[in-house]
Amino acid sequence: MTFAQRDALVADFRRRVAKANGILPLTHQAEWRLASEGWSLQPHAPLPGGTYEDVLIPAIDCPKAAMVVGTRTIRDIPCAIVRRAITPRPGGAAHIIADLAAFKAGKSFYSALWAAGFAILGAECHLDFIGFEYSTSEPEFQYLIDFLCGDGGMRMRYRTLHQDSAHGRMKLTLANGAEFVCKSWERKEGLKGKKRIAYVYTEAYQLPGLEVYTSLSQNLRELRGQALFPTTPDRPWVGVFHDYAHGHDPDWHCTCCVDAKENPFTFDQKARDRDDPELGGIMTRERFAIAWKGQLGRFIGKVYTFAKGNPEWHFTPERHPLLWDPKFLVDHEARATVPSTPLGTEETLP
Repeated sequence: MTFAQRDALVADFRRRVAKANGILPLTHQAEWRLASEGWSLQPHAPLPGGTYEDVLIPAIDCPKAAMVVGTRTIRDIPCAIVRRAITPRPGGAAHIIADLAAFKAGKSFYSALWAAGFAILGAECHLDFIGFEYSTSEPEFQYLIDFLCGDGGMRMRYRTLHQDSAHGRMKLTLANGAEFVCKSWERKEGLKGKKRIAYVYTEAYQLPGLEVYTSLSQNLRELRGQALFPTTPDRPWVGVFHDYAHGHDPDWHCTCCVDAKENPFTFDQKARDRDDPELGGIMTRERFAIAWKGQLGRFIGKVYTFAKGNPEWHFTPERHPLLWDPKFLVDHEARATVPSTPLGTEETLP
C-alpha cells in the first residue's frame, strides 16, 4: 500500500466514524481536517457534480448566498447545514496542523475524531496523545473510546483499555492491533526512539514550546506521520504555527482566530456578555480576545490580531514623544557615560 492509498483509506474511515456517530463538522473543524487530507475548504457552494463538504454553522452567521441543505436547532440556537466546495490543496496534505481556537470551540471533540480515522490501519497505527500531564488528554481519550467502541459509534472490539490518569495508564488497543496511548510531557525522555503514525498535542499552549514537536519529529518520518495541535492560543509560542502556515510552508496548516460562538453546542451568550469588557465585563480586553475570540497572545498581557497589531501599543511619537526628542536622547546618553562613584560620594550632575 502506498502512502497515498493509506491516507485515502484513513480519510474514508474518518468519514465513516463521523457518520456512525452523527457528527457534522463546524467550519473550523472541517477546514483543518480537510487540510490534513489534502483538500481546501472553499467559501462558495460547489458546482454541479463537484466535490463538497457539509458544515454546521449558526443560522445568524449563514451567508445569504450559501447553499443550505438542512437546518437544526441546538440548545435553542437555530443552525444551518451549509454545503461548501472543496478543492485539492496546493502542496498536498499538511503534516503539521494547528487549530488555534477559543475555549470550548470543539477542539478536543474533533481532534479525537481525527485520531479515530487511523484505527483502520490496524497494527500500523501507533498514535500518542501528548499533554503536559496525563489528565490533560482525558477528554480526547474518552471521546476516542466513545467514537470507536461505544454503542453509538463503531462498536469495535478492543484487547486492552486502561483509563487511569492518576497512575499514567491510559491506553486503548483495538482487536485489529491499532494502539492509542496518552503520554505526559513531564516524562518526555520516554517518548523518543519510537515509530508513530501521528501525535495529538492536547492543550499545546501548556507545553514549553515547539521543541515538543522538533524533539519527536524523527518518530514520524518513516511513516510520513502527522502532528496535530488543537489549542487555545494562550501563549506566545503557538504563533509559530501561524507564521509558518500562511503562505510560508505548505507542509504546515493553521486554522486561527476561531470564535467561541462558532460552536452552538457550548456557546453561552450570557456568559460572553458577562466577560466582555466593552459591556463592563470582568475580563480584560486582552484576556477576552484570547478566551472568546481565539486571537493570539503574542506577548504576555498583550494581544495582537493576525491582520495588524494593536496600534495603542506601537512606539509612536504621539504616544512616546521623549523617544523622538533629540535633546532627551543626547542628555540620556551623557548620563549613561558618567562613571559610577563609591556609595556616599555621589556628585550632582550639572
